[in-house]
Amino acid sequence: MTTRSIGVASRAASIRDARTRFTVKRSSPRPAAKGTSARFFAVGGEASSKTSRGGFRRDATNRRRSSAGVTPSAARDEFDGPRRFESFEAFERDDEEDTELDLEELDLEALDAPPEIKGGGVLLRVVAFALAAWCHALAPLGGRWGQAAASAKTATAVALFATPLQWFGVAFFLSAIASGGLARALRSARAFQPIRADGPAAHAASGTKKRTPTAGGLALVPAGCLSALVFTRAADPATNAVVVCALLFLAIGFKDDLGKLRARRNDAGLRPGAKLAAQSAVAAGFVGVVAALSRAGVSPVSTTVTFGFGVFGALWEQLLTGAVTGLSGIRSLELPLAPWAYYALAAFAVVSESNAVNVADGVDGLAASLCAIAFVALGVVCLAGGRAELACFAIAMGGASAGFLVVNRHPASMFMGDSGSLALGGALGAVAAAAGGWATFPLFCVTLVFVMETLSVIAQVAWFKWTKRTGGEGKRLLRMAPLHHHLELGGWGEVRVVATLVFVGAVCALVGVAVAGG
Repeated sequence: MTTRSIGVASRAASIRDARTRFTVKRSSPRPAAKGTSARFFAVGGEASSKTSRGGFRRDATNRRRSSAGVTPSAARDEFDGPRRFESFEAFERDDEEDTELDLEELDLEALDAPPEIKGGGVLLRVVAFALAAWCHALAPLGGRWGQAAASAKTATAVALFATPLQWFGVAFFLSAIASGGLARALRSARAFQPIRADGPAAHAASGTKKRTPTAGGLALVPAGCLSALVFTRAADPATNAVVVCALLFLAIGFKDDLGKLRARRNDAGLRPGAKLAAQSAVAAGFVGVVAALSRAGVSPVSTTVTFGFGVFGALWEQLLTGAVTGLSGIRSLELPLAPWAYYALAAFAVVSESNAVNVADGVDGLAASLCAIAFVALGVVCLAGGRAELACFAIAMGGASAGFLVVNRHPASMFMGDSGSLALGGALGAVAAAAGGWATFPLFCVTLVFVMETLSVIAQVAWFKWTKRTGGEGKRLLRMAPLHHHLELGGWGEVRVVATLVFVGAVCALVGVAVAGG
């Protein structure tokens, strides 16, 4: 039985009771459901003496109706004065029609919607404090206020200062403050994120997501870049090149967000081909600058890609024998590449990481949390490899990503949009490219969740096309791609999805740091 039929049946029961007793005077309003108006009416007895020909009279007062989500002053019924009915049946028909109108005004979906699941604040605290503690433990690898880092080159030895915890903390608070201010400004401008028509039904039906501003990357990315430039005093050419690369990806993402906001459609914005071309052009220009700096001896880059599998062999031996004997046969591998091959791989990594983070940005707090973890882990890799300046940038971007969770945790007050996701992913790839081949495999490990999200989309599309070609009907491998939507449609809440994938991302980050030293 629907809500409307329940309401009509309940009203009809009350009327039948009045009809049986007939001489009843209703002098107080009946309890009214939310969104319906209270009515005063009289049946028989004294009331009938006030009506002509012994009929029935209902005084329709000037009443205020408030439907779900609308302020009481937003909707008023006009005062129509006393109404007369020739018979009780006429009164009953009119009352039922008016009840139907009352129920139609109700936003039943809003009334029946489940309450928001809390937990986003807990996730923010866990991610922020865990990463801050990790950065604090790295203090011996970084510099201190007014002192150069031990790994800094002579050209920037006087420039780099502070500790990893300070890099992270300053960027965190700068990002949190800037993101809060931008969220208020975008909400006032009604720059709300258009919801994907082909996304989960819960997202399209959510009134909260429809009223959430986007393009939060405009606050997040500059906060991290500014912090890095301050702590390096803009004296390291490679770090400066990475900053410029991140800001150019930010510009591409903002252009895409702006098109969606103007058209109020999620499928608007830059065309996929134009977006990929712009990303490729930025990545090619960036690796060209890195190659030039390497040839000039300013920031040398090794083009040998290292796979640190040796750490797994050592761990296995330690568990079995209690000592590292080298008998497991698991060794680290080195793959020397020609300079052109390495720089082509680096450009591919920059573009791929940019799009991978964009794919993962579909649930409140997911992309920001994973980026915070990946950036800090990549910063640890750079510190261990002697590139403290790049580490400063990476850890600062990790702090900025964690700070963005202040407004992006579930339920989100602002989305990062393509402005944030494209820039963060591009920055991840750019740091590894500028560091050298020894950072390529660790990059793959620390961003493995992003890789999984991208592969889930590729697998979904490929399987659908294959089954349609072979069987005549396309079938889906997942309930919905990317992976996080598959989990959502399986009954997982957003907080559970994010917490699970963040845990996997943290494990991948530890593996990435381990293989860098393998």
